[in-house]
Amino acid sequence: MTVVSYLRMKTTIEYYGKHVYGKELEYVCSKSDADMIKQLTGQKTIDSRIRELIHDLSRGSVSFKKVLV
Repeated sequence: MTVVSYLRMKTTIEYYGKHVYGKELEYVCSKSDADMIKQLTGQKTIDSRIRELIHDLSRGSVSFKKVLV
């Protein structure tokens, strides 16, 4: 029996909120992370649903942190 062990690197994606026309929109700080998320979702902004799906899809390797800009 073979046991495969994977080393998971934890990644934290930082994002910030911005008020636009009375709505709170969330943008990813890092351009490279933002480009990858845009390719996955087709959107420039993220929300709690997208953050949760990416976290679950990565099996907890990706987490999100809201920062002040």
